[in-house]
This record gives sequence, C-alpha cells and structure tokens, in this order.
Amino acid sequence: MKISERDKKLLLNVGGILLFVVSLVWVYQPLHMKTKQMQEENKIKTQELQQLKKWEANKEEYESDTERLQQEKATYEEQFPKEVKEEDSILLVRSLEKEMEIEVSSMAFQKRNLVYTTTAQEKTKQEEQKTLAEQNEEITQEKIDEIEGIEREDEETEDSYEGSGLALYQNQSNIQFQTSYQGIKDMISYIKTLQKRTTVDSIQLDYNAAEGNLIGEATLDQFTLEGTQQEYQKPDAGNNQLGVDNLFGTFEKKIKKKQK
Repeated sequence: MKISERDKKLLLNVGGILLFVVSLVWVYQPLHMKTKQMQEENKIKTQELQQLKKWEANKEEYESDTERLQQEKATYEEQFPKEVKEEDSILLVRSLEKEMEIEVSSMAFQKRNLVYTTTAQEKTKQEEQKTLAEQNEEITQEKIDEIEGIEREDEETEDSYEGSGLALYQNQSNIQFQTSYQGIKDMISYIKTLQKRTTVDSIQLDYNAAEGNLIGEATLDQFTLEGTQQEYQKPDAGNNQLGVDNLFGTFEKKIKKKQK
C-alpha cells in the first residue's frame, strides 16, 4: 500500500501535534508547576530571612526585655506563696493585734477557692475522680430524696487544679474583733504593706455604745500561686508565752519536801 505525499505530510503534522501535546502535558507543565512552587518557597524564605535579619539587628533589645520580664515575673511570684496554712492566717491576725489597737475574739477558716488558671482546663479533684456509675448513682439518689422529701446540705469541696500551668487560689478567713476608728484605718494600711498578697474582701462595723469602740467582722483573703518554683516556708511564730505562774492569782507558799 502506497502512501501519498499528501498523507505523509498529514501524518507528520498529526505526529508533530501529538508530540507537542505530550511534551506540554508531561514535560512543560510539571516543570512550570515546579518552578512556580520554588518561586513561592523562595518568597516565603526571603520573608523569613528578612525577619531573622530584623531579629538579629534587635537581638540586644530582645535579650534585655526578656531579662527584665523574667525579673518582673520573679518579683511578682514572690508576692504569692505556694501554700497558706491555718498557722499562717493565725500569725497574720496575731500581728494585727500586736501592731495596732485591735482585739480579735474569734476566727474561722473557709475552704480555698480556685480563682484563675493559665490553661482552660479547670476541674476539681472530685469531678475528675467521678466515674459514670457514681454520677448515675448521684442522679438516682437525688430523685429518691425528691420523692421522699429529704433535703440534704451540699458538701463543700476544696477546689484543686492539676494542670501544667499556673493556678491562683484564694484562701479566706473570717475574724470578729473590736477596735477603734483609728485601729480600722491602721489595719487596712498595714495589710496593704504586707509582702505576701493579702486583701480585705469585706468588712462590717457596728458602734458599741457600752464600751465606746467599734465591733466588727472582716473577711481576709490570702492568695497563693501554684506551678512556680516557690517552696512553702514555715512561719516563724517567735517566742510564745505559756501563761502565768499562778492560774488563780493567789499567794502561794512553797512546799518543803520532807527529809527522810
């Protein structure tokens, strides 16, 4: 079978077109896409390089700011002890009585409250330890109490945080006292000067006409911060008086031992 010159030219043209299409699809487009991708990567790396050069130029400033912020952080953390125990609160009240005209008649401690955490997870130990069966049992018990008309008091649970960040707690104590007007002003001024973060949450005062002074009740807040390098420091109670020599305030005669 003979192929005419015209058919040869047609086949050559078709072959050339196919070769062009194949080259376009399998060679040019991949190279074009790769080149475009490299251009995008170079653009990103150029921006990163410019940012690194900017950081390098401001290196001393950043190091100075970092050191300053670390010092501020350490100074701030020193205001918040890791833990506040009952003896700490008692010694605080004792110092109030010692430094100013105030006499505390009673003191009560409240459970500590979780105020703030640096992470979003905030759960109490009791909630974390509850299983599904325990939760269903509580719901069932609530229904039984509702039917039988039994009212139960809610149990107070202490907040606790077990995350990896910082946790700020509020430790409250209530005191009942009597003092003068100057004593109240001195007490508030004194609390503001304490190294450890302490505030007066609330205060209620009444005038005692019989004795001519003020009687009142106040709630003191002592704050603690967990998650720092702070360690609990046991308070120094100093020298405590053990009482009087004679409880009854009478004259005593020394008892002589009999000689054998």
